[in-house]
Amino acid sequence: MDATYLHLLVNHLPLFGALFGTIALVWGLLKHNAGLKTAGLAFLIAASAGGWMAHISGERAEHFVEELPGVSRRTVHEHEEAAETTHLFVVPLRVVTSSTRRSMALILKKATANMIPKKRTKTKG
Repeated sequence: MDATYLHLLVNHLPLFGALFGTIALVWGLLKHNAGLKTAGLAFLIAASAGGWMAHISGERAEHFVEELPGVSRRTVHEHEEAAETTHLFVVPLRVVTSSTRRSMALILKKATANMIPKKRTKTKG
């Protein structure tokens, strides 16, 4: 898989991941819902990882794309500027959501615990 293809796969993950993650996190905080808070944090971590992948793959794909017919350097530069602006918001989210390895492990543990249904025992009454 080359950098151009990878960039096409991940370039919108930071934008939508940050949007949905922030909405889920705020909603979870307002409603005191642990599942929504965990989902929001997971989205923010995914957005940050996707941002890193998009940035690295975009740098590598830039030179290839600029040589394609019908693609102007100005258009590529505008896309790069928009990505850098988004990157300014996504990087701090990663710092907040994963400041330590322990917090990431706790987030993943909570996320997977919420996915597995708990067995209910019938009580006699």
